[in-house]
Amino acid sequence: PIPETAPPIPAANPTANPTANPTANPTPNPTPNPTPNPTPNPQKTLVLYIYHIYNNRVKNFIKKCIFDDDNIDFIIISNTNSKNNNNNNFLKTISRKKNVKILIRNNVGYDFGGWSDALLKNNLYENYNNYIFVNSSVVGPFLKPDFEGKWTDLYINGLKDNVKLFGSTINTTGDALNWAHVQSYIFSMDKTTLKYLIGCSIFSMTNYAKTFNSAIYDKEVLMSRKIIQNNWNIGSLMKYYENVDFTFRDKTPNDYNIIFLDDIMFPHNRNTTWNEYEVVFIKGNRFGIE
Repeated sequence: PIPETAPPIPAANPTANPTANPTANPTPNPTPNPTPNPTPNPQKTLVLYIYHIYNNRVKNFIKKCIFDDDNIDFIIISNTNSKNNNNNNFLKTISRKKNVKILIRNNVGYDFGGWSDALLKNNLYENYNNYIFVNSSVVGPFLKPDFEGKWTDLYINGLKDNVKLFGSTINTTGDALNWAHVQSYIFSMDKTTLKYLIGCSIFSMTNYAKTFNSAIYDKEVLMSRKIIQNNWNIGSLMKYYENVDFTFRDKTPNDYNIIFLDDIMFPHNRNTTWNEYEVVFIKGNRFGIE
């Protein structure tokens, strides 16, 4: 008898060969060769370094921060026209590197004006996945002896989870809910973020900052505020703000039980709020480093 739980007997196949031996082992189909997974294209990174006055900080960056890498390009933006450019020999020398480009321009729009021109001319940004922006106030990188990798890794690796804008430090101006922002002496983002900020005119070849205050509030600060308005988070190398969600969707600033700080990139905060091996780059112009 057939158990009630047995599966139904399949119907006869009208096209089956009636003379076939039902007990014979069928010829197995040959196992196809597995299709190898395509090797993913490596992520390309563009480092945009901008300066106006050629000084020791610029020399330090060129000497210590530029390196050969097939997947990392550097563009040095000289915010001075060629007539007033007294470092042409330096530019000629460094431009011989295969992964270094030079852009000489008038000082229009401050840092964001130079970065915008470099990115948007001929849509250069389309050739890259990630971007690191640096200005000439910085001194570094200060890397721990056991660090393995390139300094750029620290800024690209910070772009994870919901963090779409990442830098060395964050300034909340004492009001994290409304004013928290990544300080723009060095910061990173991916292409999705960059395209969004182009749409917000943070990066633009027509909407240049015309005053220093505008460069701060309409570019540096507003950049982070636009990120947060889009429900993305900002992040930094500061352990002090580790795991803080600056969108404050689920927790208020008071829920974190910390004091949200003003600009901490000053000598009196060194070795109290931060140290150079934590933030990797410091604003050398505030430490008397020319």
